[in-house]
Amino acid sequence: MTITLQDPALERDPTSRHAFPEVPGEAELRAPRTLAEELLASFRRGDLDSETTFELGSHGGYARSVTGTISYLDEEANTFMLRGRDEELIRVPVRDVTSIA
Repeated sequence: MTITLQDPALERDPTSRHAFPEVPGEAELRAPRTLAEELLASFRRGDLDSETTFELGSHGGYARSVTGTISYLDEEANTFMLRGRDEELIRVPVRDVTSIA
């Protein structure tokens, strides 16, 4: 019995017999972005500069809607700070956001 080893970095010889066939393209190993990751990416791109409405749902089942302009992102708390219509600051935890409008 003869064993022939092939360098995996080189093109495979189509005439050789091997256990693993050529796979066209690589599988996508990263999971799709979560809503929180999408929100943070949109904020960093500057897409959330105008007035934004967040739909929130807390772990206790409390749901609410918050509208305001994002003042800043509190990186340590992973929270958006919104300036409401009457100029008060509203804390919006990114993990509680269920949708934006």
